[in-house]
Amino acid sequence: KDVLGMWVGENESAKFWATVLNGLKNRGVEDIFIACTDNLTGFDAAIHASFPQTEIQNCILHQLRNSSRYVSYKDIRALMADLKAVYAAVDEQAALNALDAFGERWDGKYPRISQSWRANWANLSTYFKYPQEVRRLIYTTNAIEGFNRQLRKVTRAKSVFPTDDSLLKMLYLAIDPRAAVHLFCRAHARITPPEPDVKGLRAAVRGAPMNGGLAAALDIHPRRRYTAHKRQSDKSAAAHTEF
Repeated sequence: KDVLGMWVGENESAKFWATVLNGLKNRGVEDIFIACTDNLTGFDAAIHASFPQTEIQNCILHQLRNSSRYVSYKDIRALMADLKAVYAAVDEQAALNALDAFGERWDGKYPRISQSWRANWANLSTYFKYPQEVRRLIYTTNAIEGFNRQLRKVTRAKSVFPTDDSLLKMLYLAIDPRAAVHLFCRAHARITPPEPDVKGLRAAVRGAPMNGGLAAALDIHPRRRYTAHKRQSDKSAAAHTEF
């Protein structure tokens, strides 16, 4: 699992996603076999504009949330059990049969649920083409949703970011706390930092401001002595410098 990039946008429009996908293509992504999406408007069209052969799989969990949004508490358990017979079917034909049975039972009370499943069936049923091992990987966007939850823990501590770059820097340091060490050393005369406590570093970066908080996260203090490497004309040696 690799994060190919992070983007900041005012909204998730088709134009925004077209920019993202064209950027990935320009960076060398030749094709996308299966794209699991949350069925945002215009997302499918943006994917096919850049990668025409990509198969789309709408997130089943998003579809289930939308289906249960207006269901009475008394009916929710039985209704979700009938929907499970649809998305957990052994193949597409069995799923369609289960959807017909669902409609016969629930269309009188909740007609929009089966209508929504049928309207989006082309992208909801893609995973039936694959074995169970692959289905578990592509039927939901939980992998990226979990990643986004980790990022929200970072941004929750700061209500305002002055620029988009400041937000991206904070997120980058949260994703890879070791990068904070290299960032600090690059700005301070080739400092060779102590080995960081990654868990402590991650916690400090999440909750601290970008200036003093970063130094605290790295366990760097004004009166402590660190090693800086500098070149000499006759030989290279390590000299101690106070910061």
